[in-house]
Order: sequence, then C-alpha cells, then structure tokens
Amino acid sequence: MKLSTNPPIHLSNYEVLTHFVSVKKETDELAERIAAAELRAKVVAATQIPPNKSDKDFEQLPSFEELPILSAEEAKKEREANRRGLSQELVWIQNQVIKYLCSEDMLMTARQSEEGVTRLADELQDHNLSKAEVLTISNLVPLVPAEIYCMIEEVDLRFRPDPASQLDAIINLVDSTLLPAPPPELETYIVKRRKHNPNEQRDHPGVVLDMQGDVMMEGGIEDEFVHEAEWGRDKEDGVGEEREGDMD
Repeated sequence: MKLSTNPPIHLSNYEVLTHFVSVKKETDELAERIAAAELRAKVVAATQIPPNKSDKDFEQLPSFEELPILSAEEAKKEREANRRGLSQELVWIQNQVIKYLCSEDMLMTARQSEEGVTRLADELQDHNLSKAEVLTISNLVPLVPAEIYCMIEEVDLRFRPDPASQLDAIINLVDSTLLPAPPPELETYIVKRRKHNPNEQRDHPGVVLDMQGDVMMEGGIEDEFVHEAEWGRDKEDGVGEEREGDMD
C-alpha cells in the first residue's frame, strides 16, 4: 500500500454542492433503471408462471407488449444497474447534504456560480489574505463588516490606514459574485426555516408548552423523579419488607 504525501485539497461549499447534485442525478438515473429492470423481470415471470388471481400486485402489471423495446446498449445498462444495486443510506446522505447547503442558513451557497467563486478567490488575493481566509469568505459569504471580523485576523492592523474602505471593498466584491436568485435546478432543494408561532396548535396532543413556548411535558407523561429515603439509601426498606411492630 502506498501512502499519499500530498496535502489535502480544501473544497469550497459550492464545489461540494455541485458534486453532490451531479452525483444525485446519476443516482436518480440508476434508480430508474433498477425500477425498470425489476418491472421487466416481474412481467416476464408473470408470462411464464401465471400468478394467483388474488395477488393484487400482478393485476397492476403491464403486459409484455406494453414494455418499451430496449436497444442492446440500453439493455446492457439496465442489467448493469440491476446488478449494481442502490444504497438507500447513500441516497439519504446525498439528499441531506444538498438540503443543508441549500438551507436558509447556507442559502448564499445556492446563489454562487463557478465563475463567481473563481473570480472571488482570485480577486481576494489583492487583499493579502491567507488561503484559509479566502476559503472561509468563499464559504460563508459575508455581507456585513462584522462578519468579516470573525473571518480575518487582526483586521484593524492589517488593513491600515483605512480598514473600513477595505472591508467595504471585500463586501462589494462578494456581493458582485452572487446570482440574483438560486438557479432553477436548485429550487426544489431550498429549505427555509419554519418560524415558531406561539399561538399555533401542535399536532402532537401530548406536548404541553410553558409560557415561553418550551416543552414541559411530552407524550402526556410527566417526568418521574426517584427520591431517596429520609435516612439515606442504606436505611431504605426492601420491597415488601415488614418493619418490626407493623403487624402482630
């Protein structure tokens, strides 16, 4: 086994999002081919062995003549997809990563583009920033000066004599690289945070809220607390143990 001595490659959030979206497209195509192969196998089995009349699954199957005719290349891809299979855990991970990068907290990632991220990383070099600072700005997309203070060390010392003008220049640069809105292919993944409404009724009848809206009781069962005996654990009586003098 050969160990790699190359330094790790740091990817931006946009690159990660683009990669997972492309992988999801391949996964969706794989799932469609697997479903088509399974359907074709069921139809062939139904023509060779007549199914039970009480089996409702076979009643909804199309006839063999209704199946699309596949070319040799398409049939090969369908057989390979069925043999390869699909991991539902992998599909879940892909969907969760895409939803996170397109959530309200990371919505600016969905508004980035390859050209914009490239130009941003290139022009940020004019401000003498480190690679880590450039990557952080590209990922978090600051649009107010207070956010940049959390991403660049010693701003007031490094951006002398006029830190405010350089901060404004960075903010304008970041804003100019963003798209007006996320592209249409990402609209289905946009997840916005649901605002809490204290007057809204919960679907779960067993959830009780206090005046601040915090959950006090869940499932209709209050928390039970175990209290020790008055004289400590060593003085507790066992279950069903009788004390002297309780009964004659």
